[in-house]
Amino acid sequence: MRTRAAWAVFPIPKFSTLKDKPYKALRKNSPHMGMARRATGLHFAYGPPKGGDSLDFKRATMNNDLLVSYLSLRKSIGFIALGMPVFLVIGSIWIGDCSQIQSSISDYYHTVMRDGLVGTICAISFFLFAYRGYDVKDFWATRAAAVLALFVAFFPTIYTDEIYPPCNVVRPIENPLVNAIHFSSALLFFLVLAYISLFLFTKTDHPQAMGQRKKHRNRVYKTCGWVMLACLALLALYFAWLRHRFPGLAAYDPVFWLESLALWAFGISWLIKGEIFMKDLPQPPAP
Repeated sequence: MRTRAAWAVFPIPKFSTLKDKPYKALRKNSPHMGMARRATGLHFAYGPPKGGDSLDFKRATMNNDLLVSYLSLRKSIGFIALGMPVFLVIGSIWIGDCSQIQSSISDYYHTVMRDGLVGTICAISFFLFAYRGYDVKDFWATRAAAVLALFVAFFPTIYTDEIYPPCNVVRPIENPLVNAIHFSSALLFFLVLAYISLFLFTKTDHPQAMGQRKKHRNRVYKTCGWVMLACLALLALYFAWLRHRFPGLAAYDPVFWLESLALWAFGISWLIKGEIFMKDLPQPPAP
């Protein structure tokens, strides 16, 4: 039996558009709704207010709470993605007494930082799954990214480099199918993240009245999206040709740095979406 408390803890929103009359009525009667929707990217069609100012105040309070929650989710995703490569390297040096940078982010699975790697990816997946987003496209894009992140975490890559004790702890059984799932999931994961930065974060309700801050943010979102795609293209080029033509490149760990750059671009875009930087200036009071 569903209780009111359960619905309060696990709200199921109905995605709406600006053309829906219930949404317009709610926004008209509650000035907080427009602010919360713009900041969080949410459309909730609860219908027009009924019950006067008391109900309207409760709805405004609820959406202010959503504003804080969704900004916190974005910041959490951004900080984890931004700090993940640094966390793995420093952790490997501190805990595993290994000063050597691994060939890729995924290769840290075969070090003492295995649990740290899996836990960090799972944390990103959790926050992406908790994030509902702007509309149904956001909803399914973040859900897809969350599931793909879990595949990356629980289907590890095969370790093919030389073993350097005490750095590497290689699993005795390696499955090529698991390795293929890992790389396919990682590729699709970054493609979805690039799509979010390029096409979802850049959306606005009023393109003709877009402010300067929003224009600047869109440039950063697009830059981050293209950086992720460029990193994927360079990784493909490296695996397909460069590592065979120029074997000496492996000494510089190009896969690790390209993956790190893609993660940093991912993190920066979500931090800006979380209003860490370049947030809208407060509106001047009406005369």
